[in-house]
Amino acid sequence: MQGLSIFSFFIIWFLSSTQVFAYAPCPQVSFTEPQDVKYSSDKLLIVTHPSTLWDGRYSSKMGMDEAVKFAKSNQMTVIYLQGQDERDTYFFSDCNPDFWVSSGGGEFSFDITANHVYAVGGHWELCERNTQEDVMKSWSERGEKVNLTYTHILDGLYAYGGMTKYADPYREDLEDFLNIVSYRNPRDRWFIEKLSMLELMGIIKDKDLQIEHLKRNLPPYQSFGFFQDYKVVMVYNNEELEVLQQGASETSPVLTLEYVNTVYEDGLIIP
Repeated sequence: MQGLSIFSFFIIWFLSSTQVFAYAPCPQVSFTEPQDVKYSSDKLLIVTHPSTLWDGRYSSKMGMDEAVKFAKSNQMTVIYLQGQDERDTYFFSDCNPDFWVSSGGGEFSFDITANHVYAVGGHWELCERNTQEDVMKSWSERGEKVNLTYTHILDGLYAYGGMTKYADPYREDLEDFLNIVSYRNPRDRWFIEKLSMLELMGIIKDKDLQIEHLKRNLPPYQSFGFFQDYKVVMVYNNEELEVLQQGASETSPVLTLEYVNTVYEDGLIIP
């Protein structure tokens, strides 16, 4: 093990094995057709697939629930993306979003009219990646050259480590962590071996490596010509880390790709 002591692993195991969330599945929901998703707020929270099918240890639940409270307390629109199957596996605590939208893989086709999008859910490497692409696509199709912000709330996003590489210095610690949280669990390891993106940042530890890992799955702005004259910046916990793309001029609009550890109802929490 590279950086985690036996005591640290015991603490991880204890916390992971004693997390109990009391929730009941939301009652039968009515999905809104994409063309009927209309709202006036300039900030939007999209929650992608919080389900025990994909996050069997509820690693993202606390962060996701807090993100919904945060959004509602700040008058944001809240949209849940949910698959048609296995509805009783979704672990929303708040069953009253502004819209439920059917989505099999994180994709959507409703218009993004807000200039600031917040994201929780997952998988970060899979369905959330599709959500990212469709946000970028919608903004580009809207065609308004204005400042835009995409905020990822790390403790509300779940992952399986699919963006790691065998050469990463934290790869062994990640594998040890996943082995611990699935230890002697008779269920399929695919459902159990998940972690929040904030937990992954804790395993990586080194700030430069954390940023490098996040950059492996940036929203795909480069796939859309609309953003070619934008200035693109990466921000982590209110600190501007890097200008990913220079703007065409000093007055170019800015696309901010923001990552925050967590949020609470009364605001952003920056440790």
